[in-house]
Order: sequence, then structure tokens, then C-alpha cells
Amino acid sequence: MPKKTPEEILESIETVLMESKEPLSLNEISQRSRVYPSTLKRYVGLIMRMQIMPKIEVIETKAAKLVKLKELSSLPEEEQVKVIKSHFPFITPDIEFLVGLLKEKALSPESAIQVKESPLIKKLLEQQHVIKTREGRIYLSETGRVIAKGAIEVYY
Repeated sequence: MPKKTPEEILESIETVLMESKEPLSLNEISQRSRVYPSTLKRYVGLIMRMQIMPKIEVIETKAAKLVKLKELSSLPEEEQVKVIKSHFPFITPDIEFLVGLLKEKALSPESAIQVKESPLIKKLLEQQHVIKTREGRIYLSETGRVIAKGAIEVYY
């Protein structure tokens, strides 16, 4: 098979899929499109990734075309959730801890809770997701609160 350009590869894949009324295996698509299986697998992976990534915005000026990712917050909510879950398919221990603080209502120095010092707590303090009182108790910072609320919407 002669080497195809990326545009030809995408066009071949699209043509095969449009001609088929049923879902096809990668092997079937490879045979029908005449795209090597390893190349096809890479392209299908890229196509899938582009479907869940933020859309790209193209800004045309007189001098050049500028390309940037759209802000996550500018996407519809269901797209935001897809993006977050694609990058973070599982809730991490630090996010789980932040959610726990939110559920415990540890939102101010007065409602802060006592926790054991650990690498996780140190990390959250460094990231300024939690705040430590003079007495050594912990509560959510504004950023930590936003992260915890977002995690509840995405994962719970």
C-alpha cells in the first residue's frame, strides 16, 4: 500500500464507515480502507480523543491563523464532564478528601476539623486547597470548595 496523507487516511476511514450500516471491527475497517491496522488504531484513538477534548478555536487575523483551546467553562456542562472524566477517570484520594471536608462542612476556621498530619494534607496545604488553623485543624479554602463541589457533580 502506498503511503497515504493524514487527510487521505481520515477520508478512507470516514468513507468505509459511511458505507457500512453496521459497526465494524478495526480489522474490517483496515481491510476496506487499505489503512495499516497499527495506523488505523492510532487514528481511531485520536478521533476518540478529539471527541472528548475541548474544541479548538481558530482566530484568523490579517497576519496569521491563531489556534487555541476553548476554555473548559465555555463548553456545555455535559462536555465539561466528559473532558474532566477523560483526564481523571477515577476520583483521586486528594479529591475524595476534599469532598469529605465539604460533607463535614469544614468550611471556616470555626468548623475546621482535626486531622492527622500526612503527605496528602501537606500536598493540599501547598496547593492551597485547604487551610490550617493555628490549632492545627483543617478546612476547605475557596478553591478547595469549588473543586469538591465540582467533583460531587461529576463523580457522585
